[in-house]
Amino acid sequence: MRRKIDQHLIRLVLQIRKKNPHYGVRQIAQVLRAEHSRSVSKSTVHTILKKRGPRLHRGRKKAAVRYARRTVQECGLFLLRGVDAHLELSREVAAQLHELAPKIPLTQLRKLVLACGFSAYEGGTIEMNSKKRGFLRMAGLARLPKRRTASLLALLERETARISLQTVGMNARAVAAIRVKCGNGRQVCCDARFSTLWPRPRALAYCVFPLGYVAQQVAWMRKNNFFFCFFALCRDYLADGIFDFFDALESGIESIEYLDPHSKPIGKFDCGGWKPRCAIGYFPKHVGRGISFLTKPGRFSRVEHVPGEVYAGWVSTRFQNRAGDTQRKAEVGFLRRRRIGLPLWGVICGRRSMPLLKAYVRRYPEFDQQFPAEERVFMEKAPDIVTENVFNLVPAALTLGRERDFRGIGEVLAAILKAEIGTVEVRMRSGEVIPYRHTYRVVMPSLPSTVRTRVNYAGFLVGNKRVFIE
Repeated sequence: MRRKIDQHLIRLVLQIRKKNPHYGVRQIAQVLRAEHSRSVSKSTVHTILKKRGPRLHRGRKKAAVRYARRTVQECGLFLLRGVDAHLELSREVAAQLHELAPKIPLTQLRKLVLACGFSAYEGGTIEMNSKKRGFLRMAGLARLPKRRTASLLALLERETARISLQTVGMNARAVAAIRVKCGNGRQVCCDARFSTLWPRPRALAYCVFPLGYVAQQVAWMRKNNFFFCFFALCRDYLADGIFDFFDALESGIESIEYLDPHSKPIGKFDCGGWKPRCAIGYFPKHVGRGISFLTKPGRFSRVEHVPGEVYAGWVSTRFQNRAGDTQRKAEVGFLRRRRIGLPLWGVICGRRSMPLLKAYVRRYPEFDQQFPAEERVFMEKAPDIVTENVFNLVPAALTLGRERDFRGIGEVLAAILKAEIGTVEVRMRSGEVIPYRHTYRVVMPSLPSTVRTRVNYAGFLVGNKRVFIE
């Protein structure tokens, strides 16, 4: 005989749900069985919550729910982790230490090296700093492996290790531009920031980045089959080279070369006829004459997990050049900050693809704030500035004998971060780190707004996830 749901059971379920909002029906049923001696099924709990409780969201719970509200005392160290992701300093150190400590797994050893580097950079021992809230999460550790940490430090005290950083120094070489070679023989150059396209490489100090960072961005685009460029230089009409580049992409990208400030190749990425989905942004007010709309804008949907509110919608357009002898059809994704209003930004795509448009927004989340500064740099016709290797900040070797010697890791990462986005003090910066499916949201109210904009535009990747600062 089916038992009737009494009021006492309803009150218990609602109390547990209110006390633990992240609990699912399975966990609520387990609490009822363990603490209240009430054996009920998951379907019964679901029926009660559906009729009396708050709204239930289908699917898996987000992994960030439980510790999203926890304040991390050393949240600024997450920026150093983003630098290490493309510099691969901890990976190189861990690979050479693995020969001395083969019993420690290489993946865990890399995180442990990064945690020791952060701890020595902050001051104090790893055991003391691990007690700070969220400190180990900044290095990717859930808990401190005390036995393996003690054995590693004891091993280094007995036998000093000299770590060669030659590979790290190669990743820190300065890149000013990239050259894209397509299958039809056409070549297009782009700055290291992926800001705009040029017929020839230019060496502006504003656009110089380390090789590891640029290679990481290209590898991420290759993996996701995207190719992004922030904006197109235009006045009233789009340049002919924009659509020539779209035509060249149809034949495939054969290779991408990394050029130093002297326009000499220092690296190469073989693509083998890669045909990516391309997205190039533009400022709508600058293309008022050379565009006509073929359809009305569709419904605008919100782009999640980016700073602020961004709404995206599609419209079919026709562009023409300044001479008026060439017309091209294209799908344009319009972006705006409000659900209703005029678009602030346009993204030219070969075909409609909402994942492509959302990925572009996640790559350039500060599009409306960053464009004025970018335009001044590229439109003032400033002479090319040949800079020296400003990222020559990595020592030839690192000696590890005691725990405090790991401080050199944090110092190198901090120096590279300063060269990339400017002077910023990452120590003693409290905040929150919230992971999502495609992004990390870092909330640091004490960080200056100018630094937040630079970090968001730089496009740091940690574990193939974009890092946003709010």
